[in-house]
Amino acid sequence: MNHAAAKVWHVVHCKPRQEFRALDNLEAQGFEVFLPRVLIERKRRNRIVTVEEALFPRYLFVRFDPAADPWHLIRNTLGVSSLVRVGMQPACVPDSIISDLQGLATPVIGRFQPGDRILVSEGPFVGFEGVYMEADGKRRAMILIEFLNKSQRIRVDAAILSSAS
Repeated sequence: MNHAAAKVWHVVHCKPRQEFRALDNLEAQGFEVFLPRVLIERKRRNRIVTVEEALFPRYLFVRFDPAADPWHLIRNTLGVSSLVRVGMQPACVPDSIISDLQGLATPVIGRFQPGDRILVSEGPFVGFEGVYMEADGKRRAMILIEFLNKSQRIRVDAAILSSAS
């Protein structure tokens, strides 16, 4: 049997916030590894920054043949907690699912989704609660607040918004 044909994708459970460490260490050992990623907007020091995170926190995929490859090396890799198993065997993921995930563009997820309750923390509307409507450019947001007994759509700097919940 062809060794390359026997390789299938498996699920690796990583230690908390160590998906990228596990990815680097598994690749350094020669394993084929896939870590689906997402770009997320976060607020840091009153600025909005975009950071890359794992799409499935604490999980990544590695391709190997459990009958021929030394998969005990995977379990002992820095950043790896364990292999996900079904019974005593590592759980398999069909190639079609991995191909679909690899074909997706890396999505960008904002800090807020339309409909989220927000609180304005600075500026003329400080202390106002409202509803996040949409991003308005890179640094601005459209929100809906109650002002003068009327719902008002206003644009504000996205960095001055926080979650109201």
